[in-house]
Amino acid sequence: MGSVGGVRLQDHHHLKYTVSLTRVGQQVYSSVFSWGYINSHVSIKEALYSLPKYNSVKFRKDFNGAQREKINQGDPAATYDISLTYKLLQLLCGLKDASDQAWVTQGDTLEYFLYSIKTLRNEVAHDTLHISSQELSKKLETLKDLFVKTIKKAGEVLSVAPAKVETLARSITTQLDAIRDSPVPLSTVDEYNKEVLASRKLRLVEEGGYELTQMYENLCGVSVAPWLVSGQRASVEDLFAAPTLRREQTQIRQRQLLPQESNVNFADILQATECDGTEPHVTLVSALSGMGKSTLLKSILSKVKTNGNVVVNVDIFDLVLCLECRHSTFASVEDMAALLLPRTAAAFHSAEFQKTLFALDFLLVLDDVDELDQTSFSVFLDFMRKVSPASRFLATVTQEKAISVKQRILSIHKNVLLLEIEGIPDDQVHEMLQRTLSCVSPNIQPGGHISQLHELIRSKRPFLQEHLKSPEILSLIALCWTLAPERINASVTVTEVVMLVEDLLIHKVVHKLMGSSAAAPCSQRGVSSKLQTYLLTLSGMALQCLMKGTYILEADDLNKLTEKCMHLDLPENYMMSAFLNYTTDSDCGLSCMPSVVPFPRTLTLLYYAAWYAVQRLRVAPPSTRIRQFLKLQPPLPNESQMNSLRVMMKYLVGMLVVLAPGELRSRAREIADLLKELGVTTTSQWLEYVEEAKEEPKLTEEIMNHVGDAWEVEDYAISSTLANLIRCRKPRRLVLTTLHSPDSYRHLQDVLKSCAFTDTTLSLHLYQHFWSEKNDVSDRFLETIASANSQCKLEHFAGRLTGPALQTLPSSLQRLALHITPCSLDALNDVLPTLSSLQMLYLNLDVPTSTPPSTIPSLNLHGRSVVLSVDLWRITDDTVLWSCDVASALSKHYPRLVLRRSELNREGCSRWVEGLRATGVTADTIVLGSIRVLTPQDREYIQTLAVEIGCKDLKVMKV
Repeated sequence: MGSVGGVRLQDHHHLKYTVSLTRVGQQVYSSVFSWGYINSHVSIKEALYSLPKYNSVKFRKDFNGAQREKINQGDPAATYDISLTYKLLQLLCGLKDASDQAWVTQGDTLEYFLYSIKTLRNEVAHDTLHISSQELSKKLETLKDLFVKTIKKAGEVLSVAPAKVETLARSITTQLDAIRDSPVPLSTVDEYNKEVLASRKLRLVEEGGYELTQMYENLCGVSVAPWLVSGQRASVEDLFAAPTLRREQTQIRQRQLLPQESNVNFADILQATECDGTEPHVTLVSALSGMGKSTLLKSILSKVKTNGNVVVNVDIFDLVLCLECRHSTFASVEDMAALLLPRTAAAFHSAEFQKTLFALDFLLVLDDVDELDQTSFSVFLDFMRKVSPASRFLATVTQEKAISVKQRILSIHKNVLLLEIEGIPDDQVHEMLQRTLSCVSPNIQPGGHISQLHELIRSKRPFLQEHLKSPEILSLIALCWTLAPERINASVTVTEVVMLVEDLLIHKVVHKLMGSSAAAPCSQRGVSSKLQTYLLTLSGMALQCLMKGTYILEADDLNKLTEKCMHLDLPENYMMSAFLNYTTDSDCGLSCMPSVVPFPRTLTLLYYAAWYAVQRLRVAPPSTRIRQFLKLQPPLPNESQMNSLRVMMKYLVGMLVVLAPGELRSRAREIADLLKELGVTTTSQWLEYVEEAKEEPKLTEEIMNHVGDAWEVEDYAISSTLANLIRCRKPRRLVLTTLHSPDSYRHLQDVLKSCAFTDTTLSLHLYQHFWSEKNDVSDRFLETIASANSQCKLEHFAGRLTGPALQTLPSSLQRLALHITPCSLDALNDVLPTLSSLQMLYLNLDVPTSTPPSTIPSLNLHGRSVVLSVDLWRITDDTVLWSCDVASALSKHYPRLVLRRSELNREGCSRWVEGLRATGVTADTIVLGSIRVLTPQDREYIQTLAVEIGCKDLKVMKV
């Protein structure tokens, strides 16, 4: 047989050997299993679960997804491959326990013979073996001898009739001889390649799964609240409280999603689809820093390790891989693949490992994917292009980078679902605190103590705002409340909470270093002084890391810390453990450390960097500038570093107001100018620094000079600080925007009351009321600013008003956006003539399909140049003509007419446009939002029809 078409004779020999081992060897395995299976009257799954202490956790641990599927479906054991049958032989055939050395110790035992066959199968999964004719004969004789010995030993151990054993032995021998002597046509080469790939896949799943189990052990520990607790780390399951996962706010508002449509349960994160039902290739989870993104991923990995049934659909993947992106760089897809399973990859040829990995259906969990550098992220996109269609990605990303990361992934035609972590929901705070405190102090009473702490946190929510939804900040407050309740009661800024934690840590370390015996005050001062020197070195390194855009201490840094500890006579291992949450073998010291050690969390790095700058400023000459410490030189750092620098500056401002208020006052202009240079632009961003500085007058003045007299404030920045500033500074124009329920903003009414006593021009956008609210109304907020005593001028308003409240709308309104029902249209018509300044009216029309169009009054806009925009919702084929009659009753001309979440295809949309024409309606712009797919050709066809009703611009919106 010669080499034909690029396939060599040695390849055919290897094919024969592969078929002999995998097919005939599988027949040997299945025969032995059929002889030894002692529960043949029940299914294999039932037999497994009848074993002592066997449960779903062990089932998931013992078998991969494909194997579990075969067992669950009740496939015949004769169809199982060698890997699956081997596991069942160990469990169900009365042989020695799988952990017994008899399986791997050479000897005349059935266990060792079975293990030897499996080992040969694993070897086939290596790179292609080229076998000569002589080698093939030797290998097949070895197989024949092993198979026959296995069959005979099985007959002996399992008490099988000798005739039955001999018959099988002859059959096996005949099959092996036939394979050896048969010609191998080229048509079977594909089959050969499939056999090799299938074998490699099984081996990769098996060995990779073992390596991943060890990875999970290291990844699934978390810091407890965060640094002070004995033992310092706990299992993520001890602390994890499922956060609120919500779809993008834009989608929620504009699609009027119900709460059950808006929120995604933690357990359903892998089965959640886009709003139109499209399955995502990538699920991005975004959040503010400290909201628990990493903890959420660790919890998923922990559940994969212990009980995969908790997270829906995780069982469908062959492997669940993970990558911490913050410390990862790679220049090629090959490098990235090897980084995911380094030990397993080393056992394969690089190209074959990559090919085999991409043939699997895996889930890749990536933490901080936005921290990848430009090259690594481009490689990641290439990696996504190469994976199997069923593989999925679950990644965390900072809130600031979420949209840009999503757009880059969409650019390679991968569907992306973006979810936002809103932090710990109110009804979960109690449980989360209880778990945290039980780790801090086992003596904490679960009743009264937890309730007291919960009330303390609720009382602070107006000050700390969104930070109090953060599990990180919640755990800090819980810890401080346990160890220093008086000080935490007086803390009102995030910086103060973190400073208190650091003080408690230093106090603990001092006492640890002093020992249990009473020490003289001078000795304590000496130890404290040494600690301050050590921390100054560590925090200087933190600032250097921040400016380099890294989060790790490298080998040179670790050596310097070691030298500093030796110089100060401090135990270096304990210092690393206390301040970096890094523990090594106490007998080895730092010599056993890896080349790098990460800071335990971003908060730690940024806090230490700010502390270093503050300590230097307190002793520096007045001419020294903060940017000198930061070594800021053009060009400025990238956006990720800029964001970290902005957060660090918030801590710096918070520390200065506590530790050096004089420095804060004297450097107020410098700080404000630096913040502007670092990209602080919006009023909401500026107000964070005003609040962190406790409204220190000089810094507030400098900041407000940058803000100017036109303020745009949204969400978390609607605070008591804003109310105070309005009373003092009276902005010329103020825009207030709330994305959630207005009741979530405890100071919204205070802010509006402050506006009412100024001549400020106000825009109030209550978007949840405008888009999706079905019960609550905005009347009370309008009443505050539209009362007889109010001096402010309401220019824009968006919300949901009752008929009586509509009558109080002021004539100053230029833009009015209302979520309105038919019963309020008469009241709106009554007030429209008084709104002499009105330029735009935007109606989110909430009309039940049972409403007769004849009962809907025409809008009282005749002869006025008001831009009218109306949204109609959830129109179906059955309600097309009804919706046309509704639109015709309301107005005969629309500058903008929108269908949202309709169920209309091309024919339905065409009928709708024809219906508008038949009822005499014209529209300048039409927006078609449909859950059905409308192609570019469909759009062109509908545009042709829409021209007849005056439409100059037709948009299609996929929902």
